[in-house]
Amino acid sequence: MIDPIKKFSALFETFDKSGLADFRRFLNANSGVTKWYIAADFCLHDKDRPNNVFAFSIIPHDAMFESIKDEIRTAIPKDWKKSKNILPTAIAFLADRRRFHIAFVFPQPPAVFNNGPGSDPRAIARESISLTVDQLIAKGRSAESVRRLKALRQESMANAFNVELLADMFMLTHLFCFVTLLLARERTVQIVGWLPDRDKMTTWCEGVIFDLGVENLAGVAEHFAVNIPQGGPLIALPTPDAAQNAMWFDEFIRLPDYVAGILAAWDFETNEIPGEKEKYRVMAQEFAASAENIMVFKVRYDTGFQSSRLVFGKSDALQTGD
Repeated sequence: MIDPIKKFSALFETFDKSGLADFRRFLNANSGVTKWYIAADFCLHDKDRPNNVFAFSIIPHDAMFESIKDEIRTAIPKDWKKSKNILPTAIAFLADRRRFHIAFVFPQPPAVFNNGPGSDPRAIARESISLTVDQLIAKGRSAESVRRLKALRQESMANAFNVELLADMFMLTHLFCFVTLLLARERTVQIVGWLPDRDKMTTWCEGVIFDLGVENLAGVAEHFAVNIPQGGPLIALPTPDAAQNAMWFDEFIRLPDYVAGILAAWDFETNEIPGEKEKYRVMAQEFAASAENIMVFKVRYDTGFQSSRLVFGKSDALQTGD
């Protein structure tokens, strides 16, 4: 496994080379804001899409929570899958410098549990979980947290253990931490809230991902000497069952949902987007290739970890696939 600090260092280096100026302009447009939301959505392991994507939208708490929801609902009335066309109001809202989007494009799923050729991802994952659980128990974490962590360790011992899901979960915690550190490094932060979409990653073992995320954030913040809010992030827990309960923060997820939707579908090797819906062209040319409030990482994660910035201009030719 690759040391998480090395991953964070690589991401910081990439961001600071070309994304920092845009990010600081975004912060200057929100001067005085000390409370923030980080909404996250993902498009992973879709055989019809060339990329795996984790997308995050940083949203200032510059109005009452319900007022922000109403504003989003007016500009973006439907989520990505239900939208046949992208309204100009949605493009303007997404591109507004009041918000900033950070996305991570993985042409191949991240190989988190990998020690080189011939290594056994399940064995590596089991060892990692066991060490983590033992360390956190020794630190005297809450009984509820320990219960969830022990449940994860028990799950990892099953023959059908889903190591791919665990890899995604680990990656999501690290990326949530990275985006939070970027914000806290550049601006004094009083409160930050994590608002993730509902997914197996966020509901597995009753949300054990958040136990891991809080621990990871504290550790990397200390390493990089970044001050984070005392007590860590406030976490908006997704409702476990979409059929029974809509999430109370669904509107916030629409921002990273649209970002993940276009980036997952865009084949950057051939510069092709799906041709069946006009919404892909609109999002690619009118938002992704034009906005100044988006940073897109391209990440290779196998036996090594490499990141670079994806840059695309509005004048680039876009081919539409069949």
